[in-house]
Amino acid sequence: HLKKRYPDIPIVMGGSSCIGSVGSSLLHTFSQIDFIVSGEGEEALQQLCYFLHDSEKHSTFPPQVLSRSRKSGQFKSNCPGIADLNSLPLPDYSPYFNEMGVAFPNNPFIPVLPIEFSRGCWWNKCTFCNLNLQWQGYRWKTAESMLNEVQQQSSRHQCLNFCFTDNALPPRETDTFFNSLSSKPQQYDFFAELRIITDPEIPKSYRNGGLSTIQVGIEALSASLLKKIQKGTTVIENIAAMRQSAEAGIQLEGNIIIEFPGSTEEEVQETLNNLDFILPYPPLSSASFFLGHGSPVAKDPNSYGIKAITQHPNNKNLFPKDILRTLDMLIKDYRGDRLLQRKQWKKVVTKINEWNSFHTNRSHSISPLSYRIGDTFVIIRQEQLNGPPLLHRLQGSSGEIYHYCRKIRTLQKIHKKFPRIRESSIRIFLLNLQKKKLVFSENDSFLALAINQRLDPPFHSS
Repeated sequence: HLKKRYPDIPIVMGGSSCIGSVGSSLLHTFSQIDFIVSGEGEEALQQLCYFLHDSEKHSTFPPQVLSRSRKSGQFKSNCPGIADLNSLPLPDYSPYFNEMGVAFPNNPFIPVLPIEFSRGCWWNKCTFCNLNLQWQGYRWKTAESMLNEVQQQSSRHQCLNFCFTDNALPPRETDTFFNSLSSKPQQYDFFAELRIITDPEIPKSYRNGGLSTIQVGIEALSASLLKKIQKGTTVIENIAAMRQSAEAGIQLEGNIIIEFPGSTEEEVQETLNNLDFILPYPPLSSASFFLGHGSPVAKDPNSYGIKAITQHPNNKNLFPKDILRTLDMLIKDYRGDRLLQRKQWKKVVTKINEWNSFHTNRSHSISPLSYRIGDTFVIIRQEQLNGPPLLHRLQGSSGEIYHYCRKIRTLQKIHKKFPRIRESSIRIFLLNLQKKKLVFSENDSFLALAINQRLDPPFHSS
């Protein structure tokens, strides 16, 4: 409609959905589009605007911008991106707020403001992921720069809620950021995507700084499946992240990827078994695997038993067949072992639904699995999926060991902490607690699953 009314107006598209061949296919499918900016486009878009405004003065056409009037050979790679994110200006949201004030003059408008700490992912190895195609390396702002941005945006728009748009926050700068905010009078509230955190003290520090909700890439509860997807974490680390978030009072949102191509019955069964251990924590969601354009799986489909790459059904709902023939879409489908995977993973989906129902129907405000500390003992309260709550008492050193394992501890480290007790006796004790779903173990490492809702109380044994 724009092109019909204003034939000479240049139409530009760009960003994360216009990467490489995806952007090229958009340009060649839709004659209305004049330019494609592949990826991170602040500088490229600026250069394009200067060029269109005065091509004689600004004769250099941005090399990473694809144009219908120029040869596609000009389109060599994604835009290089901003090397120093601290040099970026403060985002100006005032036109948006002004428009909302005109449209809804009598309604107070207090939104969640998007902010950006980093670009890319410092891990960037997950085989299923294509979220970082537009980024050229991992870059981040300093904690000081981020603090100034939050304070300025909050004062300017009188908002306290913020959402980090990052794929993964930079760990060291994030530590400094939230530690600094914990001493501020402002009561900010943040959402962020994080990599796995297993230290119980870090989430508590983040919570004190205003972090209330996180999205964490749990993805799998099978050791071998985690290796296949190159998540870089173990099952016990994933469970520790859930435990530490729950104890810190942070809402954790995450997924379990189901139907990953090439996953085995043993991996499905391991997932089912390990779901029993995380029943006390807020439920994860099941996410059916989809084939992402540019992901490691898409680049090497044969290694994952993928016989052919096809259009995703959702794409067929968006575009007619004749258009889809020339479009390269970000989300794809495949032929391989999909039917087998759907059959294998049905029990996992059922169990996740039961997990959701368990938490939906609870009336208690305390955790389903919590412990309290006495002078020489620990009492654990454990709710069950079916049946009344159970109570367990651990006396003396048994309670001390349990409290010590609120962080992942190797058997060797536990024995070093409690040298009076034989290592074999410690192992037997912890494995007995594992049978009761009070402890999780993996490769001679142990994690106490119950959470203490008080902040790190002292423990005194006789």
